[in-house]
Amino acid sequence: MKKLFLMLFLCHFSSAVKHTLRYAVTTFSREQDFMFVGISVVDGIVAVNCDSIKQKVEPKRDWMKKAYDENPDHLEWHTQQCYYPNFFKTTIHDLKQRFNQSRGVHILQTNTGCE
Repeated sequence: MKKLFLMLFLCHFSSAVKHTLRYAVTTFSREQDFMFVGISVVDGIVAVNCDSIKQKVEPKRDWMKKAYDENPDHLEWHTQQCYYPNFFKTTIHDLKQRFNQSRGVHILQTNTGCE
C-alpha cells in the first residue's frame, strides 16, 4: 500500500515534456524562375532543410541523421514533401492570375506545425 501511495504521489509531480515541430517553406518566382527553401524545426532547432538549388534534403543534427539511417522511409517522406513544388508553382500562378500580377517577384510563405 505504501508503494502504491508513493507512486501516486510521485506521479502528481512528474509531467510529460512538450515538444514543438514546425515546417516553414518560402517560395518565390520571377517571370520564368521558381525557387524554394524549406526547413523543419524541432523545439526551436533547425533539424532539416532543403532547397531547389541543392536538390537534396540535408539533416542538420546528428540525431536527425541517425533517424534517417534507421528509418529510410522517413527520409523518403521528407524528400517527397520538399520536392513537391507543383503545389507552390500552381498556387503562385493562380494568385498572379487572380490579382492580375504577372510581372515582378512573387513570394509565398507557409508555416505549419504542432506542439
